[in-house]
Amino acid sequence: MKITLLICLLFTSINSYADFSSVVIGHNTPVKKVHRAQNEIILTFDDGPTPGVTNRILNTLKKHNIKGTFFVQAENAINYPELMNRIVNEGHIVGNHSYTHQVLTNLEYSSWKQVVQKEVLDAHEVIAPYMTNAQHFYYRAPGSYWEPRFAQFLNEDEIGKNYIGPIHWDIGGKLEIRNGRVAKAADWECWRKKVPVNECLSGYIAETRQNAGGVVLIHDVSPQSAEMLERYLAILGNAFTFRTLDDLNLNDKK
Repeated sequence: MKITLLICLLFTSINSYADFSSVVIGHNTPVKKVHRAQNEIILTFDDGPTPGVTNRILNTLKKHNIKGTFFVQAENAINYPELMNRIVNEGHIVGNHSYTHQVLTNLEYSSWKQVVQKEVLDAHEVIAPYMTNAQHFYYRAPGSYWEPRFAQFLNEDEIGKNYIGPIHWDIGGKLEIRNGRVAKAADWECWRKKVPVNECLSGYIAETRQNAGGVVLIHDVSPQSAEMLERYLAILGNAFTFRTLDDLNLNDKK
């Protein structure tokens, strides 16, 4: 069966997939289940690599003997090859998170194919040499914006049709405060709103425990995120099993 890009946002369980040609992902669409209720955590990191942050995250993962997935921007991969090599050499998975982090929404009819070509396929050309640790090519859309026409276009390409994505997440996508306490958290939004690290961390921990694990989204851009990861693993490191995207066998579930 041809490998196609899948919409992880539609997962109702790890055994339930839908071809993403039938659904549009919107930024405000509620996050659906990817790998919850398995007591397993899959760590994913977006937007890097970033000097001083990605290094620290790699140190923490090495300390705990955990492998993660780094969804990198091609322009950052070009600028920081030493960090890219370290990610690969330490056994982590590298995924495609676009060329310039342009969100794929409100694209002009006359030019949308050129934009998708650059942000997915041209990015692949840069990132591909670092994708040696993964069973498949993985893609995550910036801001989770996606449209069925993008899938159709990419599935007609010899490289695009071998991707799995857009990979979504279970934990870390939304900042939600209830009764003055952080119930859910998204690191980028925490730092934008000046939420302290400990409070943002409490949201990640609460959501992880509530969901009994899942795919965790963290951005390796801000030092606060690296600090939060250290504390997150110190608290939950012995309570969950840590897996990678490859362990989920996403393609086999289509």
